[in-house]
Amino acid sequence: IIITIFIVLITIYISNAYNIVVKTGGSSAVREALQLVVEDYNKVVDDKFTYESVGSGTGVERIILDAYSVAYADLILDGTHFALQPDLSQFPLTALAITVIYNLPGVRLALSGQQVHDIFAGKIKKWNELNPSYPNQNITVCVREDSSGSTAIFWDYINDAADTNEIPGPAKLPAWPGQVTRGKSSVLSDIVLNTPYSISYLSFSSAETKNIPVASIINKSGKEMIPSQESLLAAMESFVTKFSENFTAHIYNSDAENAYPITDYSYVVLRGETTRCDDAIKIYDYLKFLIESPHFSNVHLGELPNSVKTKIYDYLQNEWKCYGGYSVYQLIKEKETGMIVGISVGAAVLGVTLLCCCGFLTILFLHFYIRRLKRIQAKKKSR
Repeated sequence: IIITIFIVLITIYISNAYNIVVKTGGSSAVREALQLVVEDYNKVVDDKFTYESVGSGTGVERIILDAYSVAYADLILDGTHFALQPDLSQFPLTALAITVIYNLPGVRLALSGQQVHDIFAGKIKKWNELNPSYPNQNITVCVREDSSGSTAIFWDYINDAADTNEIPGPAKLPAWPGQVTRGKSSVLSDIVLNTPYSISYLSFSSAETKNIPVASIINKSGKEMIPSQESLLAAMESFVTKFSENFTAHIYNSDAENAYPITDYSYVVLRGETTRCDDAIKIYDYLKFLIESPHFSNVHLGELPNSVKTKIYDYLQNEWKCYGGYSVYQLIKEKETGMIVGISVGAAVLGVTLLCCCGFLTILFLHFYIRRLKRIQAKKKSR
């Protein structure tokens, strides 16, 4: 019975150690693509990966608390995040376009960055202030009620376009002036659709899903632009040499002639040396699948140019480390060649457990063997 119990415990441990559930979550702006990626990846691996659309702010909070192994965020980490978890890192995942959505029947809307700023700053209050031919109706401004990476991109852009900081931050949850209508990402488009003369901002993929009117935005070259693969790629390529040492860059309000101006990166957020090495190896394989997925371009997000992908692989292979300071990529290569130079915590625990079990079984065998010898000797003496 004891031997059976030990075998069962070892089997359960091995199953848990090598078939894990990897929890990921964050950005709701890239929800559709991430759901498809995770669904596809789970078809080709034994482990189970999950994705929760909880918003960028919550995603970062949860990876700091070790509730997520991978987070997705439409914002750049700052000192407050690193103070809570120093080994966080991030790299670009896709280009995210934020659109201006509106409910103004019969009007094809085109706005400059200054006009967008002035509407959300409460300076332009009526539609006919934009154009005398527009209705003499108040503009109902609708904004996100929760901490949002999409809001941060939009807020950064309108302040940059107007060269002012009149709308108080923080970027992901600004103090919008005047009377505004608030809602979560999942209902913001419905609010605009059901509220005549309203205006808001939303990721392009979500706006397309809801089939809601999207305004053209006039870029720095004076061209009216709407999001497309070409206009997002133009924005990314114009900033490809301007990444910070933390592998981040703002790509909104690009000088490129054909760039859509309200564009920025959505990022993958990882933990480093607080990640178990056996988990990190599984996450590495998922990240490669994620980076090469076609789903981002299929749902109106910007596929990364090869120049950016090369930088990401360089980071993962040369800089990403797991518990104990081991290079994740080096551990993968050692595993492939059968060499074991580094060792993960999970493997170490498993080895010790198996060694203890073997020792226990050996002692148990010797115990019964000695008892049997004593019985045989006792029978001989009794004769």
